[in-house]
Amino acid sequence: MTSSPSPVNGPRILAARPPSTSSNGVGPHGGWTLTRAPADITLGDVWRAIQGNDPVLALHAAAPDCLVGRSVHSSLADLERRTARAVEDELDRVTLEDLVRDAVAAIAAAAATES
Repeated sequence: MTSSPSPVNGPRILAARPPSTSSNGVGPHGGWTLTRAPADITLGDVWRAIQGNDPVLALHAAAPDCLVGRSVHSSLADLERRTARAVEDELDRVTLEDLVRDAVAAIAAAAATES
């Protein structure tokens, strides 16, 4: 399975991806090639490679002199960690093979209703 990386995500994936997941090449036939079977790569693996350490929620730092803001930020930071864990847990349940199988089935079903 080969594809061209997004110009935005390409450098990020190169820096963060597990080396055993994919390799890339340059030139007219460049792109990404999976180095593991699609059944062995979860959407969680892909998420972590692209997401890196970026937060799931768009939190910003509280003003240092605001007691309420600091307290709320602490609670939201905990929510951020739990949300990220829930997203990863759910994505770890789906492999690239599952995704492709479901997409092929959806395309076949749509084609059958159009003909």
